[in-house]
Amino acid sequence: LVLIPGIELSTSWESMEIHVVGLHIDADSAALAAVIQRQEAAREARGVELGRRLAKQRIENAYEGALALANGASLTRAHFARYLVEIGVSKNVHDVFLHYLARGKPGYVEHIWATLEDALGWIKGAGGLAVVAHPGRYRLSHAEMDILFDKFRDLGGDAVRASEAPVRLSGA
Repeated sequence: LVLIPGIELSTSWESMEIHVVGLHIDADSAALAAVIQRQEAAREARGVELGRRLAKQRIENAYEGALALANGASLTRAHFARYLVEIGVSKNVHDVFLHYLARGKPGYVEHIWATLEDALGWIKGAGGLAVVAHPGRYRLSHAEMDILFDKFRDLGGDAVRASEAPVRLSGA
């Protein structure tokens, strides 16, 4: 088994959240460490606000509950969803997102992620390979997916994780 240093960054592209994986990064990159610190602080602030909004819906201690479930990992909406299921607010995580955490719902908190350009710059700056993660999850038409892949390639992207193994972008 070979361990490869890597990172997954959430980015904003055309009003969508796109995840980019950086493989073979320099784990000691000071620039990347600063980015991670900023991202974590932004996630923390988003989590506090999400908890405040859920408290307005009479769902108390959601922030603390989600934080406990995160157990030191990056705090995400999924932790809030799991907590709400755990305390009986909803029967499953899907329902929590549907009624509380999706755009336009009472617990939703907008988050502006890094741009695709910034994420690739950070990954490349840390000596890594940039890979679009799980493209099948994005609600994009074939034409939009082609535009994303072309943009990603033009920015220096290396691969798309289209199956169990990354597939190289043509021209990259």
